[in-house]
Amino acid sequence: MKYQTTKDIRKDNVSTDVSGSNSSAGSRGYAAVTQYPQAPIQLRRNKTGLPDFLKSGIENLSGHDLDDVNVHYNSSKPASLNAHAYAQATDIHLGPGQEQHLPHEAWHVVQQKQGRVQPTMQLKGEAINDSSDLEREADAMGAKAIR
Repeated sequence: MKYQTTKDIRKDNVSTDVSGSNSSAGSRGYAAVTQYPQAPIQLRRNKTGLPDFLKSGIENLSGHDLDDVNVHYNSSKPASLNAHAYAQATDIHLGPGQEQHLPHEAWHVVQQKQGRVQPTMQLKGEAINDSSDLEREADAMGAKAIR
């Protein structure tokens, strides 16, 4: 690997050479700077099923990483709970044609990651939370994430 040394950076009229001696007698003084190669920044592919704009919006609002989310489109599971969509841990299940609920459900994932969702009832053997406060928040924050 090759390191580059540049001598074109001005430093307060002080000249520094490799040996470390300085002279400040009004010279044009340049400092030697070593630039080390950096590893290229790798972009992470979004494999969640969330649209990029929604994923980044929710992440920016919440501070939580959503790389572990899985969206299940055209899922039959919501219908079994008499719902259009639901979020459980990092899985979002959307019934057929119910994509409009994705921002709301993505915020429910955040609420669960924050540890704020506790079961309030059982429905067909599934633990459910039906808190109206969490529902209103998911409506508001989901909408805010896509603005």
